[in-house]
Amino acid sequence: MSEVWLRLAIVAAGTVLALGVALVLRRPAAHLVTTKTAGLAPGVYLFTSSTCVDCVAARARLVDALGPTGFVTIDWDDDPGPFAEFEIDAVPCTLIVSEEGMATRFPGMPDRALGELGP
Repeated sequence: MSEVWLRLAIVAAGTVLALGVALVLRRPAAHLVTTKTAGLAPGVYLFTSSTCVDCVAARARLVDALGPTGFVTIDWDDDPGPFAEFEIDAVPCTLIVSEEGMATRFPGMPDRALGELGP
């Protein structure tokens, strides 16, 4: 009977390990810094699409933090060019372009991006 429990424990440990790996792989990637800005002025950009469920909430968070004119929305349906330029393959995604022309990408909800901007 103890052999059955050992096998069950091994299967359970393997399942927990597989779930842990899957959760790590699903996390949004860390922000990416690049020097290519494709002429984007310094500021905050929200990348969205018409089919994005979370983009409405992301936009609301940016409006609360920066005001309705504190950022620019770039929608995949209207302007897919910047998505390729900055390798944005999921929305919502926030891009911050610094005065020095460095673009920093923050996948997912804009909370980390807002943290980078400070109070």
